[in-house]
Amino acid sequence: TQTVTATNNANLTTTTNFTITPDTTNPTGGALTVNGTAANTSGTTSSTTNPSFAINSRTNYTDAGSGIGSSALTVQSETLTGASCGAPGSGGPYTSPTTISGTTNPSITLGYCYLYTLTGSDNVGNTSSISTTVKASSPFAGIDWTGVTTSNNRTVSCSYTTITAVTCSVAGVGQGGTFTAKVELIDSSHNPVGNSTGGTITVSQATTGQGTGSPASTTIAQNASSSAGSFTVTLSNGNNKTATITATVTVGGVTYTVNCQVST
Repeated sequence: TQTVTATNNANLTTTTNFTITPDTTNPTGGALTVNGTAANTSGTTSSTTNPSFAINSRTNYTDAGSGIGSSALTVQSETLTGASCGAPGSGGPYTSPTTISGTTNPSITLGYCYLYTLTGSDNVGNTSSISTTVKASSPFAGIDWTGVTTSNNRTVSCSYTTITAVTCSVAGVGQGGTFTAKVELIDSSHNPVGNSTGGTITVSQATTGQGTGSPASTTIAQNASSSAGSFTVTLSNGNNKTATITATVTVGGVTYTVNCQVST
C-alpha cells in the first residue's frame, strides 16, 4: 500500500492511499486452427498436399491485468525431408517470421513445412504462445515420359530404374527422324497427377549426342490436371546416329530426371 499527497498552488493538500498490484499472469484465451488442426503450447502437426489449405480460425489473446499489448500470428517456413521438418527458417519462402493479418494465409509453395505461431504479450512483458506446423508435401514422386511418338511410328520402351531416373529408349527413328515426347507429373505408382505445387513448374531439356532438341524448356501450369509438357529431338542425317534427350524439374529441393535415347 502506498500513500500519495497532492498540493495545489494555494497550498491546499489531499492525501489518499492506493495499492500496487503486480501483473505476473500471462495472457490467456488465444486459439488457432490451421489445416483443420488446433495449435497448442507444445506444438501440433498436420500434413497436406494442397497449397490452398486454410487458417480455419483465430482467437487473439486477452489480459485482465495490465492489458494486452499485442496478439500476433506469424508463419515461418522450414525444409521438408521425407517426413521430417528442419529448423524454423531453414528453407522455403518465409525464412523469417512473417506476420499474418486476420486469417488470410500467404502464398504456399509445396515441398516445405510451415510453422504458425500465435503469441500474446501484455503491457508488462508477460507472454503466451501456441503453435502448429503444416507439412505441405508435393503430391507427386517424379516425372515420366508419356505420349511418345516418332516420325515413322516406332515403338518406345521405358525402363523405370528409380522413380527419379526413368530411362526411355527408341530405335530405328531413321535418318533425320523426329522424336516427340511429353513429360508429366506422376505419383509413386507412375499415375499422372496435377500440378498443385502452388506455382508453375519449369521443365528444362538438354539434348546430347547426334541430334538437336527444341524447345529448351517448357512449363507445367499450376492446377493443370495430368500436367505435361512437350519436347522434340531430331536425329542428325546418316546411319547409326544416337541422341539423348534429358528433362529435369526441381521441386522442394528434389530434382527429378527422365532420359530418352533415340537412335537410327
